[in-house]
Order: sequence, then C-alpha cells, then structure tokens
Amino acid sequence: MARLRVIKYDGMYPKVGIEINIIKEKTFDGAIPNIIREAREFINAQLRDFQFLTQRYSRNPRIARILCEFGWVKEMNEGVKRIYSEMEKVFLNKPQYSEPNNNVLLVLENNVINRNIRTGDQIERVISKVELDKLNIDEMAVLYYMYNSGENMTTKRASELTTRGTTFCRKMLKNLERKKILKWIGTSMNDSKQYYVLNF
Repeated sequence: MARLRVIKYDGMYPKVGIEINIIKEKTFDGAIPNIIREAREFINAQLRDFQFLTQRYSRNPRIARILCEFGWVKEMNEGVKRIYSEMEKVFLNKPQYSEPNNNVLLVLENNVINRNIRTGDQIERVISKVELDKLNIDEMAVLYYMYNSGENMTTKRASELTTRGTTFCRKMLKNLERKKILKWIGTSMNDSKQYYVLNF
C-alpha cells in the first residue's frame, strides 16, 4: 500500500496562513500502479486545454460589408479596439500583430498571475478585505470562478470545482448567501433550476 497527495496551488508558489492558495487537494491510497493511473487522470483533469488556431478567411466579405452598410451589424474593426481595451483593463501587454507569408498573425498574452491580482483588487472594492479573509479556500475558489467567468453557480457546479460533496457545497453556497456575497435565484428549495449569482 502507498499514499500520494496531489495539491494544486493558485499561482507559482505555495503560501501559508491567511494567504494560503491551495485550490485543489486530493489523496490517493492503494497499490502504486493504481495510484499512478488515478493521479494521472486527476492531474489531466486540472490542466487547461489549449487549442492552436490556424488561419481562416471570411466566408463572404460582401455579406459582411452589406450588413454593415444597412446597420444590421456594428462597424468593422470594432473588435480590434475592444481587444486593446479589454486587455488594458487587466494590465496585459498589447496585442502583437505581424504579417508572415501574406497572412495576419495576432498574438494575445494571458498573464494568469496579473489577472488574478487584478481580480482580487476588483473584488476587494465591493467586499472588504476583512470579510474576504474570513472565506475558506473553497469559497474563494467559487467566488473567483464566478467573477472571472460571469457564470451562475449551482450546487453541482460547485462540487465539480471544489471536488467536495454536494451537501458540503449546498451549505457553502448558503453561507455565502447569508453573508450577502451571493444571491439565490429560485422558486423553492426543491427547484431543480435554482442557482446563485454574485450579489455585487
């Protein structure tokens, strides 16, 4: 019999005390071959899936131009301005354009550390640092996920994010509602479509 403990940190280095940054933790017990297989599956599930996009062309530029002229779509090139604006808001480097082999190549940087710092600063504008420091790791993970993704939260989704049981997550979400950090949306406690949204 053997034991393996897998810990996932938010950031590059582990922290302690009120700054502890563990967001996933799981212990594997059993025979070494089984532990290796189960740990590999668990770790793979935590890794982000990147996709390399190849070049593509507008299927019908004439249709795009006509839609623009009739005012049915917004003016062209607005997307480029939005890219610059959105990246500047989270302190990312400017987009990098180049034209290799008569193609346009756009490189967008994603600095996870800077983004997390920025997210923390923005959350502290509406929730005091004192209240944030009272939240546990699972509550912070749910809060950061909802803020960054803009998604609603259900007990099932919280269970998937924290690898905790549904009973634990149900109590956790209710606790965040009592603290007025989340707002519950539903018709009754037995509503199958009930969910939570950020209350700020």
